Amino acid sequence: MQAKIAGRYAVLHSLGTHLHLAYDERTGGQAFLREVPLPPELADDERSTLAEHVIREAAAASRVRHPAIVPVLDAVLHEGKPWIVTPPINGQPLTACFGALSPQQTAALGADLAGALSAAHTLGVLHGDVQPANVWLTPDGRGLLTGFGTGVSARSQAASSIGTPGFAAPEKTTNPVPSSDLWSLGATLYLAVEGVPPFPGNSPMEVLSAVLSAEPRPPEKAGDLGPVLLALLAKDPAQRPAEVEDDLVRLARPASGENRTVAMRPRTFALLAACAAVAIASVTATATALLTAPEAPVSFKKPATATDPGKFGTSPRACDLLTDAQAGELVPDFDRQEYTPSGLPLGAQCTLSNDKLTVKIELSHYKPGPLGGGPETAREFLAGLKADATREGSSSRTVSQVRDLPEAGEQGIAYNEQRTDGSRYIGHAAVAVSNLAATIECAKEDVEEAEKDRVTQELGSCAEKTAGWLGESLKRTG
Repeated sequence: MQAKIAGRYAVLHSLGTHLHLAYDERTGGQAFLREVPLPPELADDERSTLAEHVIREAAAASRVRHPAIVPVLDAVLHEGKPWIVTPPINGQPLTACFGALSPQQTAALGADLAGALSAAHTLGVLHGDVQPANVWLTPDGRGLLTGFGTGVSARSQAASSIGTPGFAAPEKTTNPVPSSDLWSLGATLYLAVEGVPPFPGNSPMEVLSAVLSAEPRPPEKAGDLGPVLLALLAKDPAQRPAEVEDDLVRLARPASGENRTVAMRPRTFALLAACAAVAIASVTATATALLTAPEAPVSFKKPATATDPGKFGTSPRACDLLTDAQAGELVPDFDRQEYTPSGLPLGAQCTLSNDKLTVKIELSHYKPGPLGGGPETAREFLAGLKADATREGSSSRTVSQVRDLPEAGEQGIAYNEQRTDGSRYIGHAAVAVSNLAATIECAKEDVEEAEKDRVTQELGSCAEKTAGWLGESLKRTG
């Protein structure tokens, strides 16, 4: 008999430890279903508290959007255990490729993941378990980061954990910070290019001891990438490079005349033994199939540099794109706040608020590089938002149909979101102009039942109007 999680997700088969392929009976599609294991030694009330914390963290992670992030679609409790739902992934896990990537390929993968982490940290979300089992490679060679929803939010340190030995930063047990994820990124990339971990050991405790007190093994295959990896693995969080994405993009550029396609060496069962030695817990069925495949190379390609760089060499400031009159029409007697989150351009976020309504604008600037970028990436970003919104909402929210906004910028969409507990109503919109995309949220909280239809319509109109104004302003700018 098929197991059914939360009365909705029918488990089709296991993909590895705690990971399953499931059928969503509500949407008629497939999904990845990941059980988040809880420490068995906890008392019942402690397990319940931690399970609820995981659900809250998953809700926070569901807000993170980036081309290299596998989004969180839902988070449910089933028989007291938390489960995280994501779209199925077309690709293979990094656990299949240790030591098989060149320094350039590893740098390109790292740039994808660094951008994903920057997007998460901007929203106050720590991943908390960056490691090879949570990194996947797509058929065209892009990196994807999964496992969001089980990490620790930068706003709530109530549920930290040791993490995966060898991939958890030295400070992870006491004070996890955004650069803890960067340390884990460094350890993951090190293993990808070197084929061995930076802190070898014969047991998890031996590895943990080395992480805390020893220096990493000097890299032998990483070439110019080596110093970047060692910098990421610094014991002091303040010494790790915060802007590492630019360094990785530079190192990902192939030398003149170099072929972008490099064959991956086939893996054997010896790799599984090596993974076990560094306490990697998840090897999926996809990876197992690759590890036992015949001696055939697998191509790993990175997309070519964007041919159209777009008109925005730098990003404008979000608060400069609306006039005071427009801002006042949206939010009477508004208070305006400008933010520059880590990893985003100066003034990338702007918030207009009063005691009833909050309008939030965020700009994403897509600079061309070896990983793509330019107007094409901005359009892909909107397409991703649309695809996420058109999937049925999670158990904690409902989402309306997506509306196209042909008059907003070069491309625009809008939709409404409602939390199922009625705590928050949001009008969403997004607009793309050249190599820049803007997202808009018009939100109200604690709406009375009798007012919800009117509020939903007003928030949708607010988001659409803001998108139209931003589109006009961006067309004049740059």
